Amino acid sequence: MLDVGCGTGTLAIWIKQAVPGVEVIGLDGDPTVLAKAKQKAGALPSKQQTIRQMLCVLKPGGELHVVDFGKPANQVIYLFFSLLRLFDGLANTADNLQRNLPALFSEEGFIDVQVRGEISTLFGTLNLFSADKAQKPSTRQAVA
Repeated sequence: MLDVGCGTGTLAIWIKQAVPGVEVIGLDGDPTVLAKAKQKAGALPSKQQTIRQMLCVLKPGGELHVVDFGKPANQVIYLFFSLLRLFDGLANTADNLQRNLPALFSEEGFIDVQVRGEISTLFGTLNLFSADKAQKPSTRQAVA
């Protein structure tokens, strides 16, 4: 998506957050506001980029196992997780709280994405995720 006249990049950032798989490019003739847009975009969570890199380095047919914070299991854990979110950044943990991580794994190309379990801790509920990288498609041709 090309955002011409992006200003400080607010709309482009919202689109990237709403549709993580889309590539968003912002253009603006004012170098001052464009610099602000770059700074704001650099502060975005990089979960999609990290997931993309994991997929890239994993061999075909390989398995991915991740432990990350998820939606808190109860109100007490939610209170402590809220403190952690303030420290880590609300935007950085929004996908975790909204249970978006399995969808992000799928959007970036992983298959058989599953939440294998959860562990309640004082600072939040940890989710155990697994996913697979597909085997390379066969390049062999059938013999007639």
